[in-house]
Amino acid sequence: MSPALSGDQTSVQTSLLIAAVIAAQLLGAPAAAAGPVRRVAQSAPQSTAAGRQLATDRATSGVSRLLGQRDQRVVEKRSLSATYARQLAELDRLKQSKASWRRDRQIRAKKAESQATGARLLQQSLLNYL
Repeated sequence: MSPALSGDQTSVQTSLLIAAVIAAQLLGAPAAAAGPVRRVAQSAPQSTAAGRQLATDRATSGVSRLLGQRDQRVVEKRSLSATYARQLAELDRLKQSKASWRRDRQIRAKKAESQATGARLLQQSLLNYL
């Protein structure tokens, strides 16, 4: 027999129970209760050679797709890196030129452009780690 709970403990337990029910509804509890979630390569128990071959083909195509996406991101990153380097070189050239109002406007414009490219390059770099 459990000891009587205070009002605070009862409200905490009730809150936790409500949160668990809401989480179960959001996560789709009926699907979770049906059994463990299987991944694509483990979609069904394969006892035949044809079934194992199908699972292998699916896994191979998934890996090929991911490698293609990675290669595309690498090409985009190289392109952005080259663009960024050109923009920084142009910015350095402007900074070394004779001071003028026009030069200052160009520096501000080129600086904003290179910062935007740098942000895209950073985002692309972060995507490579995911």
